[in-house]
Amino acid sequence: MLEKILDGNIQIIDSVIDWKDSIKIASKSLLEKNIITENYIKAMIESIEKLGFYVILRDNLAMPHARPEDGTLGTGVSLLKLNNPVYYGDSK
Repeated sequence: MLEKILDGNIQIIDSVIDWKDSIKIASKSLLEKNIITENYIKAMIESIEKLGFYVILRDNLAMPHARPEDGTLGTGVSLLKLNNPVYYGDSK
């Protein structure tokens, strides 16, 4: 099932400008497939700005998300692997 959900939603790139850029890039495939709206991307960023870096699961792993009512149209997951890490808050 995870293989089907991630199909076409995996990206591997060298680096991003900042954590906000990582969210926008990771969300691109879900946006293109109409799984989320632009508002969902905005809500993920705003949620972190308001609540802090709760999306950090462990070193080098974050799972940005927002509430479903903020712009989900379906179920989806994307994966962004960075060769050069981006830091969320004090995770450096």
